[in-house]
Amino acid sequence: MLRRFAPLRTASVLSILALLTLPARSARADSVTAEALFQSGREAMDKGDARTACDRFEESYRLEAKPGTALNLGNCREQLGQIASAWQRFQEAAQTLPKEDARRPIAKERAAALAGKVPKLTLRVPAGAEGWVVLRDGVELGSASLNLALPVDPGSHRIEVRAPGRAPALTTVDLSPSEQREVVLTAGMAEAATKTEPREEVVAASPPAPSSSHRTLGWVLGGVGVAGVATSLVTGAVVLSKDSTVDRECVDKRCTPAGLDAADSGRTFSTVSTIAAIAGVASLGVGIYFLVSDSGNEPRAARQTRVGVASTASGMSLTLRSSF
Repeated sequence: MLRRFAPLRTASVLSILALLTLPARSARADSVTAEALFQSGREAMDKGDARTACDRFEESYRLEAKPGTALNLGNCREQLGQIASAWQRFQEAAQTLPKEDARRPIAKERAAALAGKVPKLTLRVPAGAEGWVVLRDGVELGSASLNLALPVDPGSHRIEVRAPGRAPALTTVDLSPSEQREVVLTAGMAEAATKTEPREEVVAASPPAPSSSHRTLGWVLGGVGVAGVATSLVTGAVVLSKDSTVDRECVDKRCTPAGLDAADSGRTFSTVSTIAAIAGVASLGVGIYFLVSDSGNEPRAARQTRVGVASTASGMSLTLRSSF
């Protein structure tokens, strides 16, 4: 009986082993892309294009948060007049650079020079404002961010209040450097109340499936799982090929167009391989469960099976639960 499932177990192990190597490959590709974006941002700054430089520094920082990138981000944000954003990045650089790094005191000085120029905005909500949702420039603020002076960039800010049963209330606030402003928020106009009778949908429990259907479903899912694992291994091999291209085309943290293309392609195939492996392992797990659970012929009560798949920093986990 156990020998019949040996190929499925072997495929599951191979898929999991492939998954364990993919995060490191993907992280390396991200690092190469981040460095290329950083160098492109420096070139844009040299040409006086601070906005393009900021966009590329931000993407580089998202892929790999390095203090040097934060320092350059602070510099270009300051040139664009985005004082609060610049102050934040200088703070991050000062906190993450080593004590012996010559750039650390520079980051501290730049942050201190901007601290007094940062505007602050306080959004106050009245007592009993249950269920209110407050957005600043399209970003929802949690309750901890309300009734508190928060640093913001100079310029115009759009405030929206959404309250239950009321239309959205919109407010625009213009701030100058060093200005501190407090805004008391109000809800919008009451909306016309509409009552809808609640409906309750009753779904009859399905009778237990015949034993033969369990076996058929088990083999079908097993086949799907093997196909998913195979896809994962093939795309994983492509990732290894792209990685070798990156090693060849990227020297001293500078990449040729072919190297950058290989890095981007490697990230895409890495994602496809991970998704295929997760789906394959999940299908294999469920298929094996149905095959094993059908080994006996005694009658069973109806039960519900739940399968969970979760990605982790080191790979993937599969859980299987049954309820009677």
